[in-house]
Amino acid sequence: MLLILILVILLLLSLLEENYFSAVCSIIGLGLITYHKRVNEDVRLVITKNKINRKFMKKNVRNYFVIFVEITNLSTYSQFYNYKLSDYIIEQIYNLLKKRLSYVFLYSIDQIVIIEEFDNKTVINGKLRYNEQLEKTSRVLNFLKKQMFKYPGKDESYRVNLHAGTGSVGMREEVDSIEELIKLAHFTMITAKSKQNELLIADEGTRLIKEDIEIFNQELDSGIKYDEFEPYFHPIINPKTMKIVGCESLLRWVKNDYRIIEAGKFKDIAKEKNLFTKIDAIIIKKSLENYQLWRSKNLVDESFSLTINLSLDSLLSINVNELKISALEYQIDNKYIEFDISESD
Repeated sequence: MLLILILVILLLLSLLEENYFSAVCSIIGLGLITYHKRVNEDVRLVITKNKINRKFMKKNVRNYFVIFVEITNLSTYSQFYNYKLSDYIIEQIYNLLKKRLSYVFLYSIDQIVIIEEFDNKTVINGKLRYNEQLEKTSRVLNFLKKQMFKYPGKDESYRVNLHAGTGSVGMREEVDSIEELIKLAHFTMITAKSKQNELLIADEGTRLIKEDIEIFNQELDSGIKYDEFEPYFHPIINPKTMKIVGCESLLRWVKNDYRIIEAGKFKDIAKEKNLFTKIDAIIIKKSLENYQLWRSKNLVDESFSLTINLSLDSLLSINVNELKISALEYQIDNKYIEFDISESD
């Protein structure tokens, strides 16, 4: 940590003195340290995963459920109080849980995996198993929330903020490995965080959403390749005349000719893969083509407006001149084309 602090000071001094060679050297040094820490973290995670897989290789995963716990304020403690504090707290939590539970694994710098065995191995009632997961996970969280962590040599005491998700074999029993249970519990924990819930128990709905996201992540590129993204049009009605005066173009993924998926389901993945601007460009083109077709068949009048939903990234990257040329090619007056972005953007 001292080395990082020295390099940061050197970087700032170099920039102030316009000594760019020293600045570049400092940046490289910080990059190497970050890379080294990342590699160590990746290696530790691989070791932990292998350890878990070996321990549960011959066990029937239907008899177990996974609790995935993330301590969400450790980075704050590390950044503003003491860089060793987060490591100390996670180690203390790990040791406390090891004394109380059979299978506890330090998964990352702020995450712990707990594997619990169901009390009744023959129960097929999903509600009973749901309640057991809820009860045992709540017990773990309540125990940790009561703890006060005091760093040696310091007077202050610290508490932890937690989010947890659980995963178990569902009624369809499609999960057949402990690794898949951990992935499901991890996804459920992330969902709990997004919903600002402390705890969430995976159900069939959660499992289906997780499966969809994994499929979207794998097949989004092929959706572009096979031209599966289409605009669906929502009418805009004048409330006084009840006449349709325009329409809103909404992105849909028409997948395998039988599923029509709204943009909200795959929006985050498209952003992560930097594909949203490419998809939006397809939707703009197809929307203009449809508009021209309606006009050629006298289905809409000359004042009919077309509103196209866009991501903020697409709006910022649009070449306005190219857009005007496109509108001219499709014989559409610019004033009848509008763009809409979400309130959050």
